[in-house]
Amino acid sequence: MLALKLMNDSEVVGAYVAVRPMPQDGLPAAGFLDEGIFAIVTHSGFTLSPILAPLVAAELVRGVDLELLDEFRPVRFALPQRFQYYCNL
Repeated sequence: MLALKLMNDSEVVGAYVAVRPMPQDGLPAAGFLDEGIFAIVTHSGFTLSPILAPLVAAELVRGVDLELLDEFRPVRFALPQRFQYYCNL
């Protein structure tokens, strides 16, 4: 109750809204989108960054694909080859 009493004379001076990305399946996405373009998209970046940062750094610095990240590759969202023609019209 003390906090409410202290805030009694407070005034809201602003509010902010931000968009947090989330892949459609809810899992992180980490990997190359194209040659030289590496992306990481995750809704829970704050909690996953201690795990993702060293893994991604290892991939970028050593030029390897870590098996641990395989199920999180952005390619899982790629359209089947037979539909890609229609997307490029």
